[in-house]
Amino acid sequence: MRFIRLMCMVVLGSSSGCQTRPCEVRWTHNVTQLPVHVTGQTPGELLIDDPSLELHQEDVDRITAEVIACVSSATITRDNLCVDEPAMGTDIYQCMVVKVPKWQYSACTGEQVYDCDVPAESCSIKGQTGSCACRCRGAIQDGYVMVVTPNLKLYAGTLTQYLTGCWYVWTGDLERCASIQ
Repeated sequence: MRFIRLMCMVVLGSSSGCQTRPCEVRWTHNVTQLPVHVTGQTPGELLIDDPSLELHQEDVDRITAEVIACVSSATITRDNLCVDEPAMGTDIYQCMVVKVPKWQYSACTGEQVYDCDVPAESCSIKGQTGSCACRCRGAIQDGYVMVVTPNLKLYAGTLTQYLTGCWYVWTGDLERCASIQ
């Protein structure tokens, strides 16, 4: 089934005509509007969009497995600001794509970042204004695309958000899951 879905996405640019069940659209606010073209699969069969071949695919599989195990045993609290049902019952191998966008190193932080449309208020809270404009390191697009830089710095945090339906994963038990490297 995974091979059929991969072929549908590669050939048709979409898996919607090939899936036996649709993947639910998650709660996320899109800060990116990037085209998604599956370019392959990790050894663990996660779908990826990595045209420049920058991802260390084994790291994607390892982090994914560790985050799933961590979230499965984590206690979620009100402080995590959960706004949706967890996706833990969703087969992420059917529904999720890990995408590497065009990125660059930030002149202000030295981090790998990419352009995104984050609300100005969110940026100013983090001190990202003026010449250090707000850029992203990890985001969920269209509810199932994990948009991350190739160093995977915020992949675990983004995946933890996806799996739990929680906005704020940097506190309590979820912080441990979101911080996996």
